[in-house]
Amino acid sequence: MSREEALVQFVRRQLQPLLGRDEYSRHMRIFNWETVQPTAVFRSLIAEEAAPFLSLAADLVRRFMPGADPRTLTVAAVWLLGQCSIFVRNREQLAEPPTGLVLDEAAVEWLTRTISHWVVAGLGPLRTN
Repeated sequence: MSREEALVQFVRRQLQPLLGRDEYSRHMRIFNWETVQPTAVFRSLIAEEAAPFLSLAADLVRRFMPGADPRTLTVAAVWLLGQCSIFVRNREQLAEPPTGLVLDEAAVEWLTRTISHWVVAGLGPLRTN
């Protein structure tokens, strides 16, 4: 699949908990809140389990930035992983005023495409001025 479609699928997967009221979605929301004030258990989990997710994000970023050095790839992968967390973590608050976002299937699809578009724009070549 194209790098753009791979990105859309990656972002969609991160936003999926916005739609679910299932156990997986609940765990993802808890996970996102844990990033705010990490517990010792969370830190241990990240140290042991984050590599595959970070590696997947770095591989995707590399498709947009083939000449990037390892540090840039790591920073871009972390940035990419963070693009959806604010929505998942704050779903209930975002549904209330003043934002009043409706996060149904159509809205999540729009959000997926919008974030993906912005990410593609953000992963362009760096200008060093």
